[in-house]
Amino acid sequence: MNSDPSLIRFSIFTPFPELVCAFSTRIGGVSESPYDGQNMGLKTGDDPDNVLRNRKSFFSKLGISEKEIAFSDQIHGTKIAAVFKPGVYESCDALITNEPNTFLAIQTADCFPLFFYEPQQKAVAAVHAGWRGAISGIVPATLDLLVEKYRIQTEQLRVAIGPGLQKECFEVGEVVFKQVDEKFLTKHPDRQKRYFDLYGFLFDQLTEKNVLPDHIFDLNHCTKCLEQRYFSFRRDGKQSGRMIGLIGIRNTDNF
Repeated sequence: MNSDPSLIRFSIFTPFPELVCAFSTRIGGVSESPYDGQNMGLKTGDDPDNVLRNRKSFFSKLGISEKEIAFSDQIHGTKIAAVFKPGVYESCDALITNEPNTFLAIQTADCFPLFFYEPQQKAVAAVHAGWRGAISGIVPATLDLLVEKYRIQTEQLRVAIGPGLQKECFEVGEVVFKQVDEKFLTKHPDRQKRYFDLYGFLFDQLTEKNVLPDHIFDLNHCTKCLEQRYFSFRRDGKQSGRMIGLIGIRNTDNF
């Protein structure tokens, strides 16, 4: 964690000084109501100038510039891009790279952000996982591509899972709950709905691919409940802002 309330760092990555990984909160920033604070989403209806100012401030705290960032143009799908340089990668919800000074960014507002690091191969990944992408297998597919491209060992992988919609707040209908195992579901007052433990679903996908449980860090923050800290589409609808998270390796010549 971090003393600066405008961003989160993950303790599982502390032993790796070459790694940059952080996730923004809504605290700070210059956006005005209803996007008050540090909105990072250019497609939310917020003033673009305010969003760009928020981004610049966040990136500068990490010692990087926007010219070093690879953005994923997310569509709640399963496409994964292997990134060799900064830029915008269309129609994908996960990015992977082993290139130093190329930082992978994803945006969320209830979906879970996942950040992967394999220290031996110095490969990283950033994954945007809502229920659609999770059920369709974006997390195991990302792991498979990391193994294929960079020969990572999943037992060496470290994973940080950021804030998202927790099981007490994640209401889903039949189109969702009929696709998942009962162990990830709890009863809802409406018989046509269930509560979905998306975090538990993602955790199982990781461990089934031999990621060690002790190598998975869960922030366990609910975006819907913690209104002062996070944006939430489920809570605020179309007037919700977005958080941003990124991960990457600084020039490894220095380490």
